[in-house]
Formats: sequence, structure tokens, C-alpha cells
Amino acid sequence: MDLAFIEQEPEEPNITELTPIQAFYKDAHILITGGTGFLGKLLIEKLLRSCNELSKIYLLVRSKKRKDMPIRLKRQYPNFKQKIRGIAGDCTQPNLGLASEDRKLLQDNVSL
Repeated sequence: MDLAFIEQEPEEPNITELTPIQAFYKDAHILITGGTGFLGKLLIEKLLRSCNELSKIYLLVRSKKRKDMPIRLKRQYPNFKQKIRGIAGDCTQPNLGLASEDRKLLQDNVSL
């Protein structure tokens, strides 16, 4: 009986291999509208937790009455400042209510 296999060290699983979803979002710059709503929060949390290679999420955030956009983002996503960038806008306005410099930023960077 050949017992050579017992002396061999077991192969470590390749944990650096990306799943198909992780590979899809690798280095992606994503624009999300509705990111401060219930489903948006779930989507963003899942993307940040599951897709470490994701580069940046741009959130189109509408200012609410007396609530500044950066304050709302900081409250809802306190630990992900490096991956999330809030962009002031409004989907009901022409050109999403974006300032020209924000529109240019999104045009130049967003891939999804």
C-alpha cells in the first residue's frame, strides 16, 4: 500500500482567485442613484463587503430639507469614506441636477 500521499502537505485553496462577480467589479467606478434608500443601502453594503477590488462608488444624493449631503453620507456610511464619494444631484432635474464639474467627473470616471 502506497502511503506517500500522507506525507504530502495538503494544497491550500487559492483564496486570491476572484469570483465572477468580484472580477466584474474589479477596478470599477460605479454610479448609484437611490443609495441612501433602503435597497440602495443594502446594495452598497453588499458591494463593499463582497467586492474588495471595487475602486469607487459615486452616490447621487439629493439634499433633503436642512440636511447637508456630506452629513447624510457620513452618518450612513461612516467607515467607507475612501470608497464612496457623494455627488449632489437630483434625478428629477435636467442633467440630473449635476454641477458641470461633477458631470465631467462622472463622465471621465464612471464605468458602470
